[in-house]
Amino acid sequence: MGFPFGKKYGNKRQKFDGYSFDSQKELDRYLVLKARLAAGQIKDLEIHPKFVLLEGFECQGKRYAPVTFNPDFRYFDLELGKRVVEDVKARFKYKTKKLRIHKEKPFVTEQYTIKIRFFLRDLPPDTVFMEVY
Repeated sequence: MGFPFGKKYGNKRQKFDGYSFDSQKELDRYLVLKARLAAGQIKDLEIHPKFVLLEGFECQGKRYAPVTFNPDFRYFDLELGKRVVEDVKARFKYKTKKLRIHKEKPFVTEQYTIKIRFFLRDLPPDTVFMEVY
């Protein structure tokens, strides 16, 4: 099943420093975090860390793959004194039928919403999750 608005909301994948980013917005956030890393404000920057939400298993002879969540960044913020997990989210513009104006709202899939609930359920108390718009 593809994305409802075409290829990942019309974004073009970007490559930089050997990493592949889903959008220019995600690359821009990486550059901000890279500058913060160089300034000594954060440490242990990870790109696309993988969290296993549900281990793979076998049932009645059929194998089921693990369910994973891959946010965009994880790092330790020295000012907050906490580990931060970030996911850069797209916004899309749409026209309302009555008002005929453009509004912006975040676009998330139902699958993403379910994965976030599982992820937040097991989030350690010393970790903060942020969606960056």
